[in-house]
Amino acid sequence: MKRLLLSIAVLMVAAVPALAQETYPKAEIFGGYSYLNAVVVERESLHGWGASFAGNLGPRVGLVAEFSGHYGKVRTASVELDSSAYTFLFGPRFSARTRSLTAFGHALVGGATVRIEGASDTGLAVGLGGGLDVVGNKNFGLRIIQVDYLPIRLGGEWNHNIRLQTGVIIKLGGSE
Repeated sequence: MKRLLLSIAVLMVAAVPALAQETYPKAEIFGGYSYLNAVVVERESLHGWGASFAGNLGPRVGLVAEFSGHYGKVRTASVELDSSAYTFLFGPRFSARTRSLTAFGHALVGGATVRIEGASDTGLAVGLGGGLDVVGNKNFGLRIIQVDYLPIRLGGEWNHNIRLQTGVIIKLGGSE
């Protein structure tokens, strides 16, 4: 009986650190390079920027507002036209955190505006994907890669796109 009580006491003492909350930032601001492989007229490679703000509700769940802008030339049969694509997406993010890495996935919904030489169209956009961040320290991190399947509905049709992003993360209000 003494052995059983001693074993239970040791297990309870050993479990105390597991009851402490994981550390995580209350908010994360991302900014960096973004590449969009998109169907504009035909499949095109557009380069630009990506930015997001994530408010973390806990170590594993947060809400994200994400924005990006991409620029390039659209080639038609005889001319090249300037083009741009902007996205604005919102939704939940789910994270798995270790001391050195944060893996995340998200399901975002919002819109996209595509412009070709002055003419523009805005439609529904969805961002399904995730990425991997290197923690760095309590104030900064690096987004190694973010990959998103980014369908955009314009003119009654879905265009199926892929977006890649990398950059810097600023962390605010760390929690213990």
